[in-house]
Amino acid sequence: MTSAVDASPAHLAILPSTTKRGRDIAARLGLTESSTLGALLHHCGGILVDHGRLRILAAGSGSLPDVLTASRSRRGVLVVGHDAFGGRFAIDAGGLGVGHGQVCYFGPDTLHWRGTGMSHGAFVRWAIDGGSESFYASWRWRGWEQEIGALRLNQALSTQPPLFSREGRNISLTRRKPVPFDKLVAFLEESAHPRAGS
Repeated sequence: MTSAVDASPAHLAILPSTTKRGRDIAARLGLTESSTLGALLHHCGGILVDHGRLRILAAGSGSLPDVLTASRSRRGVLVVGHDAFGGRFAIDAGGLGVGHGQVCYFGPDTLHWRGTGMSHGAFVRWAIDGGSESFYASWRWRGWEQEIGALRLNQALSTQPPLFSREGRNISLTRRKPVPFDKLVAFLEESAHPRAGS
């Protein structure tokens, strides 16, 4: 893992964590350091990729949650990553019906979960190897690095119009502002599943 991080073409930041917290979570999940997630839980709070555009979750660090805290609102799902737009990466543990053990992505542009075809280890390697560059290619604008880099780790960018609307497809033309990550997720979930009668 260390050699892959050192050789990464992406802009990475490894976040510190409380070792005890990470070990406790790994024990609760039945993971050892031989697995990618177990190793991350034992050794770091998370990994920021491309100025924090993608945040790989582990034991938590500061305002970045650990994987269990990030997953508390949904059964059968282990959230292992966030992005700066309100998107989430999660391991399907039976709650998504995509494929057990597969990392899935909930996109703020599609409002549904879809499989990535990757295990968690492959997902982390993909991110470290620069895979998110093409994944987020349509969500770039002049100065995006500074705008995203200025976000706190419990924030995301809310766009107006939203990314799932036809008018919001070109993110460079939207009005963007930092909002609490959980607030944006709640908005996206409600937009995906409108209340009856609304």
